Amino acid sequence: MDESPRWLVSKDRADEARVNLARTHCGGNINDPLVSFEMAEIEETLKAEMEANAKTSWADLWSTPGNRHRLWICVSLGIFAQWSGNGVVSYYLAIILDSVGITSVTNQTLISACLQIWNLIWSVAASVCVDKVGRRALFMTSGIIMLVSYIIVTGLSGSFDATKHGPTGLAVVPFLFIYFLGYDLALTPLVISYPVEIWPYQLRARGLATCQMVSLAAIFFNTFINPIALDAIQWKYYFVFVAILVAMLFSVWFTYPETRGRTLENIAWLFDGDRANVGFITAEDTLKSTNMHIEESSPEESQPEKERHM
Repeated sequence: MDESPRWLVSKDRADEARVNLARTHCGGNINDPLVSFEMAEIEETLKAEMEANAKTSWADLWSTPGNRHRLWICVSLGIFAQWSGNGVVSYYLAIILDSVGITSVTNQTLISACLQIWNLIWSVAASVCVDKVGRRALFMTSGIIMLVSYIIVTGLSGSFDATKHGPTGLAVVPFLFIYFLGYDLALTPLVISYPVEIWPYQLRARGLATCQMVSLAAIFFNTFINPIALDAIQWKYYFVFVAILVAMLFSVWFTYPETRGRTLENIAWLFDGDRANVGFITAEDTLKSTNMHIEESSPEESQPEKERHM
């Protein structure tokens, strides 16, 4: 896998960055105007960020409205990635299956193994679709599928608890698979990639670290609280995750911008507007200058050639 062009430019390896961009976007043509534009945009953005943030700190994560917006996304995404109900289903699947009458160790192991294969298939499929359908579409579809399936699982679990009707308990299993389909659509591929692309270069590592720290804190909570809650109130605990999934849908709809089809430099405009430290305008000027230079340096067409074309 090639190194990131932005990382290469930051390490004074611009020639390698140009080759990578050309190979990725222009069939290997390093003289393509698009490559020149992207190189200028990256170089000017890194220069502007380094001048504006000669010394970055953790406090910079909330120092501007745009950064506070990014920070909210990272914190909320870290929470949703672990508190959307997956912690209960993943780590305490045996308890859930016991609660709906599936007590055979063999059957529980088979269901768990099938879930892992199911997760792998849908995670890969979702990763391939990220740039085709967009981040918001995946987040919203994921949230809706998880919410509906969790509501059904909650209802079926409550019904089985009251009636001990075997088929009702068995009906929980397919909806667990549907739930994980929803989870895999967005929270598996985007919990890393989405925070990475919304932060400017100088704060990208800290922004991603924040998302991961929140996610780990949520896992810590799950480890100690979930088994106690499941033992105390059993299926009624699922209502907590139904509420969190509703909150996720509202958060995505109102605060998660679509980044599909944008460069990392251009994404900054979604959060910072005119305050964005990006080299977009300078890159445009550089591209125009390059095109003018090419036109001026190209030999003029001779008169016979002009007549032949007419």
